[in-house]
Amino acid sequence: GATVEDVKLMKKTVGDTMEVKASGGVRNLDDFKAMVDAGATRIGASAGVQIMQGLEADSDY
Repeated sequence: GATVEDVKLMKKTVGDTMEVKASGGVRNLDDFKAMVDAGATRIGASAGVQIMQGLEADSDY
């Protein structure tokens, strides 16, 4: 899955010319916020509803 460092590198590389999607590894609201702070404009997560409710995802999928 994506890491904060991955997202920072992608954002640094593409700047504002493209959007950056963090997919995988986002399991809770703190992870979500960290990815957005790093430059992600899109999040791919199988537990999106749980994350928005502030719950920890219980799956490794």
